[in-house]
Amino acid sequence: MNSCKELVWEKIYSGVRTHGESGWTACWRALTASSAAPRPLYSHRALLVALASPKDDWLFYRWRGAAGVWRVLRPQAVLPPAALQAAARCLYQPYDYYRFKELFGDYRGASTALDTIALNAAWVLRADSDLLRYFTSLTQH
Repeated sequence: MNSCKELVWEKIYSGVRTHGESGWTACWRALTASSAAPRPLYSHRALLVALASPKDDWLFYRWRGAAGVWRVLRPQAVLPPAALQAAARCLYQPYDYYRFKELFGDYRGASTALDTIALNAAWVLRADSDLLRYFTSLTQH
């Protein structure tokens, strides 16, 4: 769980790309200064996310599960495709796919987001079986 301070930094820095090169450079300088300091000055995780992610990701990066995404994603007048895609990256249950389709299926960019949810669902099932097989083999040896 993140502290309030980390949440503030995540929000501040993840919007840095909207300011172009100067914002990105400032974020990079903050990361290098924090890395060189005896104790971290800022949340390195938040800085790295800000350097690499689209501007809408900060809304969803904070929450790891569908429950958080559904709290943030309420049917609104218009959600941009980037926001739909950022939310879709956090969803991985078959139920999430159908709920998302029901709520946002008519929005521009929804089909790409639905594809992302479907891929996540397939990957999670595969990862679960691989992890189970790995830990089962550990207990046998």
